[in-house]
Amino acid sequence: MISALKKSVLVCLVLVFIAFSHVSCDLEGDSNYTPQINFLTYPLLQNGDTLQISAISGTNELLLDTIHVGDTVSFKLFLNGYTNKLQSFYILQSADSVSRVLLPQKVSLDSVFTAASDYKNGKFLFKDNISALFFPFSFVAKAVTKESKFSIHLVSDAKFDIGMGGTNTASFNLKTPIKAAVTVE
Repeated sequence: MISALKKSVLVCLVLVFIAFSHVSCDLEGDSNYTPQINFLTYPLLQNGDTLQISAISGTNELLLDTIHVGDTVSFKLFLNGYTNKLQSFYILQSADSVSRVLLPQKVSLDSVFTAASDYKNGKFLFKDNISALFFPFSFVAKAVTKESKFSIHLVSDAKFDIGMGGTNTASFNLKTPIKAAVTVE
């Protein structure tokens, strides 16, 4: 037989557990996650060689191995909003004269992005109800430079309370030195 004191302590513990479990639940049924941009594979050169990527300490910048003028680098990204819907995606180049981004066919892009998108300028606005996307694209080196750079940004509809530590965006900058084309004699 449980004593009255033990019984009241047990009841209090159960009530506290129930109260905390309701506080931690989102009563609206929404889940919010910071979106992610993931490389599915290492970037590939046109000849099939892989390029390494390293993080630049203390920044949101990544450094890609050195490439040469004329090289085409292929990227396979996975854009993930988890349970949240993706709203927009951007690929912004530092200078058109140094590099060129090659995108999938327009018909493929149009099946996922709205007519308000501006593919030429790297602005992709998602149609409704897309929470994840495989996005392949290529990058062509056009001129010698110490650091060609492009930025990738992803925005979802996640909503976080102030101080909760999450965000509805993910982004990084990718830098790569471009050397003169290799000539074979």
